[in-house]
Amino acid sequence: MDFAVSIIDDEMSVFEEEKTYFQEFSNKKGLSFDLSYFSNPVEFLSNYPDKVDIIFLDIEMPQMNGIEVARKIREKDENVIIIFVTNMTQYAIEGYSVNAYDYVLKPIQKYSLFLKLEKLTTKLGKNIDTHVQIRSEGRIIVADAKTIHYVESCGHHVIYHLEDKTLESYERMNDVAKKLPDSFIRCSRYYFVNLRHVKEVKGESVIVGKDDIKISRGEKKAFVERFLAYLRGE
Repeated sequence: MDFAVSIIDDEMSVFEEEKTYFQEFSNKKGLSFDLSYFSNPVEFLSNYPDKVDIIFLDIEMPQMNGIEVARKIREKDENVIIIFVTNMTQYAIEGYSVNAYDYVLKPIQKYSLFLKLEKLTTKLGKNIDTHVQIRSEGRIIVADAKTIHYVESCGHHVIYHLEDKTLESYERMNDVAKKLPDSFIRCSRYYFVNLRHVKEVKGESVIVGKDDIKISRGEKKAFVERFLAYLRGE
């Protein structure tokens, strides 16, 4: 399995150290990492990669603060995993405002990094190449599960809400549940939402993409617990 990783850090020595660790980890696990290095965050933002799974982002850089860089990344890509690299824990905590996955402290400890990579590659492995077959209007459409925001039950059919369109399918919600990956969770009898696209949980609602969806009282506790576990990478 191949993972595209971008490292943004104004210290070339940090990149060289990380590259050595990634190589050792990939040799142990039989994985492949396609590493790209940027010493200038402005250059990275101007040439945002077509494919990137993980971004290791230094917080303290002279050209632009890492938090500011992360905000601009989020304007381009809501789902890419961001890991901050810093020697100041208090800065890393700010990462939650841009939905950062985790942080790594400098100087980087090899086995600490290995533990994070172990969890990360397992998490990504569950989502990569996961597709859902949807029967709609006499066609069978194979959709990447990551592009599905939520599934809505409407009487005798369901509606798949994707990033750029909706698809109607005559299915039962229980049958839909069996083919959805682990990132989907029920928030009421009428909705399954993809935790990858949850922006906010407030009161009795969950914001998925641009849509406000009600959480049933009976599902709320389990939903919130599952969402928090997802954010922790569990």
